[in-house]
Amino acid sequence: AACYVAATFAMKTFSLNASVAAALVIFGFMATGISVEIIAMGREQLGILYILILGLEVLLVVLVSVFLHGESYTKKDVIGLLFIGAGILALIDRT
Repeated sequence: AACYVAATFAMKTFSLNASVAAALVIFGFMATGISVEIIAMGREQLGILYILILGLEVLLVVLVSVFLHGESYTKKDVIGLLFIGAGILALIDRT
């Protein structure tokens, strides 16, 4: 999830000044994320892994957007994000 977040952050950062180098940076993060995801698929159920990755990605993107881009969120947004976090915790603790 962190690699996908890094790619998303790079897309936002380079959106005003796109270049081949920027595209290569984004591609590198995406390729790394895909490689890690392929390895993880051998150890976890596809549906669970997919939900975990997307949920973590959402939470990490929000943190990046707040701390690096100065974006803000409403109380309803935060409540929704808390539900996503709770869902992730429930899936991680499936013993």
